[in-house]
Amino acid sequence: LAAAGEALVPDARPASWDTYDVATRERLGRAWEAALVVEQGPGEVLFVPAGWHHQVHNVTDCISINHNWTNGVGAYFVWRFLE
Repeated sequence: LAAAGEALVPDARPASWDTYDVATRERLGRAWEAALVVEQGPGEVLFVPAGWHHQVHNVTDCISINHNWTNGVGAYFVWRFLE
């Protein structure tokens, strides 16, 4: 959800689009058309592959237990970031 050299938008939900410029709103519209929307239930787990942009919105109070990691796919990007 970021164009080359631009920051990620902090909120990609359609309700927030009026806070962005026209180009960003158009980009968000295209991204939203292709988005996968998931609502997790208690005890469910969701795996987000390396390199996938994602955004989380909690609809109730909850505790998130997550682990950010990398694998062979992301190792190069982590290495470049840490240099």
